[in-house]
Amino acid sequence: IKAVDYQSRTIIQELNGLQLSATNAIAYIAGEAAFCKDLHDYFHKTLCWDARQIKAKPFWHPNKKGLE
Repeated sequence: IKAVDYQSRTIIQELNGLQLSATNAIAYIAGEAAFCKDLHDYFHKTLCWDARQIKAKPFWHPNKKGLE
């Protein structure tokens, strides 16, 4: 099991326990690229938030170096 998969699942489990409403809300997500994608998919596909309400900043990708 990858650390990113574990982190994503853990965060999503915590978010499931909250009453999140898309009304007047924005989600800011930062971290590894796969983590950002997992959480973006959760908000957009599972919670049906508009993609414009989800701001993601992938800071790194494990197999990429520099500006490749």
